Formats: sequence, C-alpha cells, structure tokens
Amino acid sequence: MAMSIKQTPGVPSRTWLWRGFVLGWLWLGCSLFATAQENHVRETACIEDATGKMSFAEVLQIAPQPYSGFLTRGYSPSTWWVRVTLDSAASTPELVLRIRPQFLDEVALFDPLHPTAPPIFEGDRHEPQAGEFSSLTHTFTVPQTDVDGRQYWLRIRSTSSILLEVKAYTLHDLESVDRKAEFFYDLYIGFLGCSILWAAVITLSRRDPITGAFMAMQICQLSQFMLLFGYGRFWLPGWAASGALDRVTNLCVVSMTSSGIIFYYLFMRAHQARPWALRLLLGVLALYPLELVWIFTGHARPALHVNMTCVLLVGLLTFNASLGIPARIHLQRPLECFPRRLIVAVFALMFGLLIALLQSFLIPSWSGNSALYGLGMHGFTSGLVMWGLLHWRALNAERFHSRKTYQAGLLRRQLHSQRIKNEEQQQFVSMLAHELKTPLSVLRLSLDSDAPSPRMREFADQAILDMAGIIDRCARAVEIESGQSVVQIAPCDLRAELDQLRSRFADPQRLVITAADFPDFQTDSGLFRVIVSNLVDNALKYADPTQPITLDLVQEERGGQRGLALTIANVPGAAGLPDPKKIFDKYYRSPGAHRLAGAGLGLFLVRGCSKLLGGGVDCLAAAERITFRLWLPY
Repeated sequence: MAMSIKQTPGVPSRTWLWRGFVLGWLWLGCSLFATAQENHVRETACIEDATGKMSFAEVLQIAPQPYSGFLTRGYSPSTWWVRVTLDSAASTPELVLRIRPQFLDEVALFDPLHPTAPPIFEGDRHEPQAGEFSSLTHTFTVPQTDVDGRQYWLRIRSTSSILLEVKAYTLHDLESVDRKAEFFYDLYIGFLGCSILWAAVITLSRRDPITGAFMAMQICQLSQFMLLFGYGRFWLPGWAASGALDRVTNLCVVSMTSSGIIFYYLFMRAHQARPWALRLLLGVLALYPLELVWIFTGHARPALHVNMTCVLLVGLLTFNASLGIPARIHLQRPLECFPRRLIVAVFALMFGLLIALLQSFLIPSWSGNSALYGLGMHGFTSGLVMWGLLHWRALNAERFHSRKTYQAGLLRRQLHSQRIKNEEQQQFVSMLAHELKTPLSVLRLSLDSDAPSPRMREFADQAILDMAGIIDRCARAVEIESGQSVVQIAPCDLRAELDQLRSRFADPQRLVITAADFPDFQTDSGLFRVIVSNLVDNALKYADPTQPITLDLVQEERGGQRGLALTIANVPGAAGLPDPKKIFDKYYRSPGAHRLAGAGLGLFLVRGCSKLLGGGVDCLAAAERITFRLWLPY
C-alpha cells in the first residue's frame, strides 16, 4: 500500500520539482548526445586583431595561439582570426564546417590556398548562402583533400560576446546532428508555447498580474530563443543584411531581462521579501531605457555587456530578497505564497545556473558547453520551476474559489429554503386568521347568549366541526411533508365508501355517481376517504350551484398495472377558473375563491395522499368544465 505524505495545505509536493530537474537535465544530456558525431577538426588556433583592420595576408604571417574546445573572449571589441586544421580521415570529398553559436554577427571563411579569393560570409548580418547546407547554425562547405592538415581561416566579428565552437562533419553526419538538435529545439519551443497559452488563460480568467508578468517573460524568452538559435535568418532573410535582425535580437535579449525583473519583483513582493532588495531590483530595471538607446544608436556591445551584468545582479538580488521572506508567509497567505525554504532553494538554484552561464560571456579565460547550452538550460529550468509554482498557486486558488462557490450556493439554497418556510408560515398564519375568525365569532355569540336557540346551537356545532377540520387538514399536511404517514393497505368496500360520502352533504342529489363493481379493490381506506372527500368538497364549493357534479369510477391500466380511475367534473361557478399549475400547491387559492371559506390545503392533501398510494392526480380547467382525474393502483 502506498504511503501518503501529509503536507501543509497550499504547499506543493517536492516530487514535481525533482521531476522538473530530471526532465531538464535529461534534455541537456540528449542535446549533448545529439552532437556526438565524429568531428574532423584536428586543431584550432586563434589570433586577436585589436584594431580590426588586419588583412588576411598579414594574418598568415603571424603564428596563432592554439586552443581547445570553445573560444570564449567575453564582450571583446577585437576581431578574432581562427585557424581550423582538418584531419584527412574523411572518406567524403567534402566536409561542412559547423559554426556556433548562431548569434555571431559575421563569420568570414578564408582559404590559404587561395589567399586573394574573396571570403564567404555567414552570420546574423548576412542572409543564408545559396547552395549551402540548410542549417540553423552557420555552415561552410569545404573541399577535402588527401593532404593531412588542410587548413582554413575564420574571421569573427560580433557585438555580442565572442563565443565560438567549430566542428567539421560529413554531410550525412551533419544532417543527423541538425535533425536531432532541431528536435530538442522544437520541444523547448513547445514548452514555451504551452506555458504562454496557460498563462494567457489564467491571466484573462483571474486578472492575475503575476501570471501576466510570467506570460510576458515567457514571450520574451521564446522570441530570444528563436532569434539566438538561428530561426530569424530563415524567417526574415531581408532583415539580416540591413542589420535589423541583429538589432531585433539584441532588443529581445535586453527585454527578456527587463520582463524577468518585473515578474520577479511582483512575485517577491507578494511574498513580502526584503524591501531594500526589491527597491534595488527596480533600480536595475531603470537601466532598460539606457540599453535601448545604446542599441538603436549602434552601440550594442555596451548595452549587452550592461545587460549581462544586470542579469547577474537580478539573480543576486532575488536570492537575497528571498532570504527575507517571513517564515510563516505560506500559512498567512496560502493562496498566494509558498514556504520560504522552497523559494530560497529555487532562487539559489537559478543564481547558481546564472553564475555558470555568465562566466562564459563575461570572463575571457573560461570555456565550456555552458556557453552554448546555458541560455536554454537557464530559461528552461527557471521557466519550468516558476510555471510549476504558479500552476500550483492557480490550483489552490481554483480549489478555494470552488469551495467558496459551493458554500455560497449552499447558503443561497438555505436562504431560499428559509424564505419559502417563512412564506409558508405567513400563509399558514393568514389562513388560520381567516378561517377561524368566523367559527370563533359564532361560538362567541353562542356563549354570550343566555338561552341559545337550537338553530344557534347548530351553528356552534358546525363551527366546532369547521375548526376541527382545519386542524385535521393541517396535521395531515405536516404528516405528508415530513414523510410520517403510514400506509395500511386493506380491502376496501368502494360502494360503502361512496354512500357514506354522499350522506355527508346537504344536497346529495347534486352528486351523480357512476361506478362499476370493484370486488377486489384494496387501498388505505383512510387516505382514500381524504382524497375523495376533498375532491368532492372542492367541487361542491366552487361549482355552479345549479349544475350537477359527476363522479365516474372505471378500471384503467397504466404501465401494465391495473388501477382505479376516478373522474370528478363540474361546471365552474362564480369563483372562476384556478391556475392548473398552482392548484395543488400548499395554501393556493385562486383570486375568485377568497370570498369563500377554505384553507388551501384540500387539493394539496389530495396530491400528497395519492402519491402515498402510488397513484397521481391532475386537473384540466376549461371555461365550460373543470375536471379532476385520479388514478390509484390496486
């Protein structure tokens, strides 16, 4: 049996965090494996041209300095010449030089065997070369000879950080490398797209500024990734030569930092982080307009350098701000905040990734794979972690609102039920006041008389019977509503019941009964007597006094079960027609019936008793005739 782990409400489980980290590192490992093809570059060496004016002939006269791995020189204003020495082990007549990263401004290829030939250009300031291998990276197709140590020279110019990785593949190997790399690029783009759509839905439905800021940050992250990893050169080739693509890329880079500052500021402010750290965070955001001015005036290098420094400061400030979060903030505000330990761990992780990433951009002496994969890994890790936190926050809010909605609905139902009960009580009191007033007046006259006449005694007896009938109806109604009525089925003499019913009325000739024989009829005689007496009493009270009332009894099957169908019909009297939809409601009386005595409970009892016996009753009201039809099984 699995063991459940109890945790504070509103605090996310650590499981999803571990899954996110494992997923991220798996993505990195797969990306690295995707490039694990045979590299035919035997040696790389470089020369720094601080003036940027050296010719290829001058470069050939200088001995370059060998290096291995990546060329990493920070935001260097120099032009860098890189000599690439190939091996002779390839069985193909051509090799393809694969140059990364994709955001280099200009990469020019020179052939020492043809020193006067014009160079071939790549970079985000140049459109993709016609006839070259189609790749998101910069590529040069070069002929391969049997000479061991064939050399080529690359000239690197960039306003961004000088990062360079050069590898040589056969065409088949390069296709495999690129397809695998593009697959993981697409996964990352899909992740960013899903997080943006999710944040858009939450922002529009909840009006949550934190989720809105997260959506803006992810949009900038997606734009930055697409441009930095080479998609822009194929989508907007006309922008490359004019330099517009380079400016847009730089704009996305600095906008990504600024949108991240806004998001982290709102997130930390909700957690009541250190105020001075949040104020400094806003101070870093104030550098954004200055960076825009530098970019649009052609000074992108200082703008990008300052931006990378700002990224490092943001990581430091957010980590420091998280240390000041109150320890019990997640208990005080469970729908918005997370435990301090969790937030500190998250921002410590992101700050550590930033340091590993930025050293390749800012420190010339270091190199490593983090230079190429750091941007993607940091964006993926921070986006995944923050998305997980915000999603858990949204789920908590959804549960809270669902609970509140349920409680509000329950309260509305209770209020509605109480309102109905209050209305019934008011109707009950009004009914009693109306129905008992006349009998009590008759009794008072009888009691005030020294020698009441027989006629007066008769009126008094009738008044007592009327009051007893009202009390009996009220008691019956309470039994039916509370479900306390007990049904006792026994043989019933239908003829005797109808004769007894006729004898109760002052003018029994008005009741015309047509009934067949039902020798084996069984029902609850008491409930049957209540039903029929109330139907007949209602007809006698509201019918035209000059017209007869008909009562028909026939056998009728419904749903394969035999039963008794009783129909009572009469011509409407002065009270007029009732509302068929309300006629069986408790205390209902039509507007024309208020002149006559009545509690409004008779037909309510008819419907309730018929349901107890397993039958039903309905009413058809027309100008020439009112008909009640009762069906009971037996």
